[in-house]
Amino acid sequence: MSIDPKLLDWIREAVAEAESWEEIRASLQAHDPDGEEVGLRPFVFAFSYRLHERFTSTRERAGSPFGAMVAGEGWRFPPALTDIEEADVTAWQAALAAIDHPAVQARLGDLLWERRAKPDPHLAAAAAADGLLDLASDERWPSMERVHFLSRALELATQMRDTARVSATIERLLAFAEADLVGSGGGPGLSLGALRPLVALPSEQRPDSLDAMLQRVPELGVDLVERAAGWDVPKAPVLGDQAYGDNTVLRERLHHAELEYVLSVGAETKVFTSETTFMVPQRQGSPGRPRSRPRPDREPVAIAQLIAGLPGEQFQTVTFRDGPEGQPVTPRFCFVRVSASNRAEKRTPWPPREEWLICEWPEGHEKPSDYWISNLPADSEPEQLARLARLRWKIELDYKQLKGELGLDHYEGRSWLGWYHHTALVTAAHGFLTLERQNPNHPRPA
Repeated sequence: MSIDPKLLDWIREAVAEAESWEEIRASLQAHDPDGEEVGLRPFVFAFSYRLHERFTSTRERAGSPFGAMVAGEGWRFPPALTDIEEADVTAWQAALAAIDHPAVQARLGDLLWERRAKPDPHLAAAAAADGLLDLASDERWPSMERVHFLSRALELATQMRDTARVSATIERLLAFAEADLVGSGGGPGLSLGALRPLVALPSEQRPDSLDAMLQRVPELGVDLVERAAGWDVPKAPVLGDQAYGDNTVLRERLHHAELEYVLSVGAETKVFTSETTFMVPQRQGSPGRPRSRPRPDREPVAIAQLIAGLPGEQFQTVTFRDGPEGQPVTPRFCFVRVSASNRAEKRTPWPPREEWLICEWPEGHEKPSDYWISNLPADSEPEQLARLARLRWKIELDYKQLKGELGLDHYEGRSWLGWYHHTALVTAAHGFLTLERQNPNHPRPA
């Protein structure tokens, strides 16, 4: 099939300096605002699709990587990819062969691959993957979009079982994540976006350096917390999972920033008990350089071992309001003063300061369900410690509601400003609904 050279020129003009798919679509539509140019229609469609990100529920619901730009009751624009006429698919193939530009190769090749357009959809997928890799190098496109290009290129290469392209894309994702971890110039979470598709790979395909990079991700979280601590807003305790709690250096950074925390820790994490004393040992034998570093008088023990050896009277039921409707709950806890055993290459103070070890051990269970460590003051009330330890469960529940009921994960934009607007509106809606649910004058139906 041949295409009117005028249409090819319009497409080349639209993609030449474009920095987004929206710019390309708008440029094409400007040549035919009334939709009378039938030959242009398939290309307006092509650059109007939203490519859903791999790990969102939006793609799962759509059942396809490509979704509508706008949709209403019984209509959508552009139409579903399965509804595109064969003549339009043929036009895409002709343009793909005629225009050697990354944006054209990436989008048209991807659409043809998803349609499994004959005679050889693998050629279209290869063109799409190469086009996406080229676009990911174009700094005119937003950083978030470029990460998305790399993620999609990896997905295509994996689907084609093209080991060479898989390896090349993995290297690019690692380089992108490494640059962001060093500079953090692309916005919070950019490196996480680059690492996420690598985590989803089968274990035998994951690069050797991935685990080391993932261990650095919690540092980004602490960076953001330290930045927020300088804002003119009230401070609140920092809550986090085991990746933060098991890292003594990160806990020390939070403490140094005068931030309270309650963080999950693993059962095998070792601590010194409160009975441990730290003293500088006297030098034995011939004189020499005097010792100056205190040493503990006993070995550290794993948290699980320490808790298992405690007498039953150290456990207590703590009552606080934590149920789904705010009703009182009375879980069984113990609270023990301990000190961290990890000197972390002398990057943390020594002897280590005391912290709270919090353990929940439900009645009748064979072993504890959770452990936390906290730098709250030594005179903190058990109810406060238990409530903060359990608060992460409520945060996770809120997050689930934000996504499942209010559309937090429905954002399909590519700018941080748009993302901030979206999250602000969704959070405000969640707060309003929470207050309505708690309003005694508006009881929920039975």
